This record gives sequence, structure tokens and C-alpha cells, in this order.
Amino acid sequence: MYLTIGNIPKEIRHKPSCCTYVLLGYLPTTHLENKLNYSSCQRRLSNLYHVCMAQIFSPLRHAREAGVLMTMGDGITYQIHPLLACFVGDYLEQVLTTATFTGECPICPIPYNQLGAYVHNMPTGLQELELVLQALDSFDDDPTGFLQACKGAGVKPIVDPF
Repeated sequence: MYLTIGNIPKEIRHKPSCCTYVLLGYLPTTHLENKLNYSSCQRRLSNLYHVCMAQIFSPLRHAREAGVLMTMGDGITYQIHPLLACFVGDYLEQVLTTATFTGECPICPIPYNQLGAYVHNMPTGLQELELVLQALDSFDDDPTGFLQACKGAGVKPIVDPF
């Protein structure tokens, strides 16, 4: 996980020797020995990823709520409330982060067998966010129905997504 540092002159940005990234943390790799079955292992790895990302971004969550003082380039100090505005990742990282299934679009509701094809009158827009949020919030109220709610919303059962 890297964070881009702003206000770097354009001619320096593209040099490989320029330190334009700051390492935020390492994500663990594991094969989860003593696993029960493949799907259980995959669910555990997905949940582990989200727990680690929440831990890495926990200072940002606190800064977003309480605000932090930051001095800008002109010397004036402002109280800002930073937030994660963009996530850049390859397809597999997007699928893992959005809790969608491999082979499906992590952004829109197009069926997996029509990815990359132009289909006239195909529904456009984002996934049904309200349905997904209701499914993910159902864990506290009904842990046994959580898997079915997530399946109905078309997302993986992530207990606490970052």
C-alpha cells in the first residue's frame, strides 16, 4: 500500500529514483493451514484482508472525524478532514476490496458473460449500494441469514469491510 506525495515538480514525478511513495504497511500472506474447505479459506482470507486494511487506515478514520491541522505550501495552517477518495488496484484487488466475485464487474451490475461486450439497453450505473449495505449490516441482527443476504445482494460475506 503506497501513498502518493503531492506538490512534486512534474519533471521529478516520472523519475524512478524519486521517492514519491510512502509505504503505509505490509499485508500478510498466508495459506491458512488446517483449513476446512476452499470456500471457507477464501472467506477467511477476504476477511483478513479487510481487517488489515481497516487497521492500516484507522489513523485516517480518526483524522477524518476529528480533523487534523496541516500547513499548506503557502504557510497557512488549516484544519482538514482527509478521506480516502480513490483506490487504485488491479482487477483482483478491486474484486477483493468491493467484495464482488471473480469474473464479475466490481463497479456496475453487468452480468459476467457480457463483460467487454456492447449490449444495447444494458443497465448502466453502479451496483445497488443500498442492497449491499443492508446485506453487510445484517450480520449483527441475523448471523445465520448473513450468508443468504450477501448472496442475494451478489457480494461476498465480509463481516466488517474497511
